[in-house]
Amino acid sequence: MATLVPASQVPWAMRLVTDRLPVGPPSYAAVTLDASTQTARYTDAVGRVVEMGKHGTSKTTGTASMSGGGDGQNPQPQTQDDNTTDYESDRPMASTVLVVTALEDVTADRVIAALNEREVPVVRVDPADIGPDLAFGARIGAGTAAWGGRLRTASREVELGEVAAVYYRRPTPFAARYEHLPAQQRDFATAEARHGLSGVLNQLHGAAYVNHPGAVTAADFKPAQLQLAAQLGLVIPATLVTNDAEQAAKFAAEYGPVIYKTFRGLPRDADGHTGAIWAQRVDPETFDDPLTTTAHLFQAEIPKTGDVRVTVVGRRVFAQQIAAPDGALDWRRGDWDELLHAPISVPAPVEAALHSYLAAFHLAFGCFDFALTGDGQAAGDWTFIECNPNGQWGWLPDAADITEAFADLLTERSTP
Repeated sequence: MATLVPASQVPWAMRLVTDRLPVGPPSYAAVTLDASTQTARYTDAVGRVVEMGKHGTSKTTGTASMSGGGDGQNPQPQTQDDNTTDYESDRPMASTVLVVTALEDVTADRVIAALNEREVPVVRVDPADIGPDLAFGARIGAGTAAWGGRLRTASREVELGEVAAVYYRRPTPFAARYEHLPAQQRDFATAEARHGLSGVLNQLHGAAYVNHPGAVTAADFKPAQLQLAAQLGLVIPATLVTNDAEQAAKFAAEYGPVIYKTFRGLPRDADGHTGAIWAQRVDPETFDDPLTTTAHLFQAEIPKTGDVRVTVVGRRVFAQQIAAPDGALDWRRGDWDELLHAPISVPAPVEAALHSYLAAFHLAFGCFDFALTGDGQAAGDWTFIECNPNGQWGWLPDAADITEAFADLLTERSTP
């Protein structure tokens, strides 16, 4: 039976939820893993192959992009060590790329296909498959300086020491694997799998991580993002994080008009329904007691002339100016197939700041969003909005080049 919550305790932002999503129901009925290629195979109700679109859904639908990734874990970042020990000198040269992601991940399929073309060994693993379809044994002890052992999926087997790079995408949460269990058993099994299996996979000695989940977690907090961007000399919007209606009203009076945006995406409700809270202008007259329930992020609206998505992979930079035909404040809320794109050059000071940003968070890749306030030629025209350390890019016009950049990065001995 649903529990009635007093209106004063319902988060203020929930009144901004919309059902308008740039995604339709998938046109495929089943998805399986092709053991030979390690890519997903989508089929309809009668078994015919469905060609997937560039966004990560079927070709006939739109898509939604959700930020963040992983299984909610918070591991410590990997420390790279360039020194070769006696133990390592006896190991074969690592060559395998481990792709950590869920089965339904078209972006990962792109990169895996590029690695296949280069004849690079690939093992795809979703840690939430732990059980009969995913078995592992990892050892460390006297005379060994790193975890060794084997990991076996339903289609591949790999020696941990043979992993040269890890492409960490979007694995299924462990909680989904154990959701059938009573709460105590579920929470126990989830924690043990996260600390055990993920704990080993996040510490593969000498492997390059793109990106390491610990680094993704640290870089996923918008307050940290904005502070670092400002320290690096990037222009940022005036921002208030608060649960105080009076503070929010004062901020709006000083910087209005103001917009509200979420820190994270909106989770599904108990019935599995999903909605969205897009970045949007808000009326200060609506600031009331429910604001105290949780944290809210308000920003001065930027009088922008356009939006830019900058995808940085290693040292390579891909920038696209984006416009919604209806002029929406948040271009994500419409049909992504209708978006207008145009390549744009990133000013040298901004590009240098982006590389410094990634280095500070120990990231090899990031998707940056900017608002333009001019023609984009001067660094001051670029206002930093956020960086998704595990963002989507398959929908961009230069996705093919970005794919190759990922393949290049994953086949190097270490990240730049």
